[in-house]
Amino acid sequence: MMRQKIILLGAMLTVIGGILAVSGFTSSALAERGDACKSGACGSATFQFSGRYELTGLSMSVKDTKCDDNDVYIKLRIYDFQGTWDTMERRNSSGCKADYARWPNLHYVNQRGAIKGVRVIVCVDDFASDTCYSSGYLKNPNE
Repeated sequence: MMRQKIILLGAMLTVIGGILAVSGFTSSALAERGDACKSGACGSATFQFSGRYELTGLSMSVKDTKCDDNDVYIKLRIYDFQGTWDTMERRNSSGCKADYARWPNLHYVNQRGAIKGVRVIVCVDDFASDTCYSSGYLKNPNE
């Protein structure tokens, strides 16, 4: 009997007698993207869930869209089994005439436990409490 093995996108495909078997998927291979854009600020983040505790290939960007002399910033809201918490703010103080401020090639490991999901949070640093917008919930497929 002829047996063939083909490696494709992290999965092992085995063909035996015309039957295809798939094995080996352990983490998400597709990039996630979260966007949050409203009056005053627009931002996005892309990343991959690498297992249960880690985000790799993380890139974030944010832009001022209102020309009101208020800084804008972006952060991630991490959902885990202990609740939620926010990552460090990444700030754009360049005003609305500048391009997006970008932070490529970031990496994040959750020391608190498994990541259930993530939201991208974009804020305008305005008077009193900041005005913030969030992306949809990005669920960790490894959880």
